[in-house]
Amino acid sequence: MNFETILFDSDILIEYFKGNQKVVAKFEADANRFEAINMSIISHFEVLKGFKILKAQKKLIIFKGFCQYRGKIFGIDAIITDKATDIYVQLEKKGMRIDIPDCLIAATALMNDLTVCTNNERHFNRIDGLKIINWLK
Repeated sequence: MNFETILFDSDILIEYFKGNQKVVAKFEADANRFEAINMSIISHFEVLKGFKILKAQKKLIIFKGFCQYRGKIFGIDAIITDKATDIYVQLEKKGMRIDIPDCLIAATALMNDLTVCTNNERHFNRIDGLKIINWLK
């Protein structure tokens, strides 16, 4: 699997910027071969929010530079929101609550044929057709 087919969830991105050796090693193994690191606008927001709340100014600057030069940020449009709504409704009918941001990230991955790289398997593995990998295992 290569970076061009992965959509990174915020938890994996945060672990990378915290210096988690498992995640850093996987990034360093392949990152230089690919132009962009894919993330949803939702993950972008979550990482920015976390660094701002923690007042982690240095990490915030590094993350912004990372996004500017290496990040490919997938936005949300009507197609993504329609798919996210389908995911939410299907899981709600089964009594499986899921956060709306996770629905939007999953919909972004599904509509762009990407695999979500996350440590939040408990939520994402409930979504039909979604491919996930976990770099923290």
